[in-house]
Amino acid sequence: MIFAVILTYNRPELIREALASLLKQSRKIDQIVIVDNGSEIPAEVAVRDIVLPENICFLRLPTNIGSHKGFEAGFEFFKQQANPGDWLWVLDDDAHPVPEALEKLISYSDISSVITPNKLSPDGSLFPLLHFYSSDDGTRKYSKKSNPKGWSSTNIVSFEGLLISYGSLARVPTLDFNLFICDDDTLFGELVSIFENPIIVNEPLLHRKFADNGLASWKIYYAVRNKIILRKILLDVKYRYSLRSSLIFILNIFIDIAFYISRDPKNIRGAILGLVQGFRFKGQLKLNKEDEL
Repeated sequence: MIFAVILTYNRPELIREALASLLKQSRKIDQIVIVDNGSEIPAEVAVRDIVLPENICFLRLPTNIGSHKGFEAGFEFFKQQANPGDWLWVLDDDAHPVPEALEKLISYSDISSVITPNKLSPDGSLFPLLHFYSSDDGTRKYSKKSNPKGWSSTNIVSFEGLLISYGSLARVPTLDFNLFICDDDTLFGELVSIFENPIIVNEPLLHRKFADNGLASWKIYYAVRNKIILRKILLDVKYRYSLRSSLIFILNIFIDIAFYISRDPKNIRGAILGLVQGFRFKGQLKLNKEDEL
């Protein structure tokens, strides 16, 4: 079985379009779950004039608990309802799949159990996907060329279009804190790539409704803080401490901060606060013994 989970919040037109794109899929979806993150107009009301299939259900949260926790609620619903061998397709209300998207994604299931699609920006251009991010030293690697195999390995798992098996999702440990706003799916990708070989499908199978205009000023705090937290919790789990990587990481953090301030000098407050809170973080991430490398 394939479950599709869509997260939405206060965007009735977009959730209508997103649902319509699911109903047009060439590959049957066995269960559609709409996670409503406390919208003012409930998602169930927003789509009530659409002829809904019997395999749809609505999971309405009492308030907006952030994208990370919203997706987590959808993941938990899937794990409670699904069985080993089932698949979860994760979607946001502002990234709509083409009709053949699910069919093409599932065709790669013999290569990987964690599959994410390429996507198109609103202007029709290919989205500049990040293929690798190292929480160890903060370096990024983009790929501009398509792999002739049709897919590329990655450790970046976007929640926009992710197709993941029940078994792979079950192995990702639940966190005891909320990486709100930034890097929730970056952390997820880092964690799942410990056990699996995630891939990006070269072909763009999603259409983004909004351009990626960078981080809003109020998100700078989370952008800086969460990068530091990611590194701390992944040391001794995925990476091993070294002075060289630590120095490169700090340099990259300050390069990021300089960039944020160049965009808007007011960003300095959020950047400094994120820096302080990140370095103060004391939490740890522990994997089950059978899951450790």
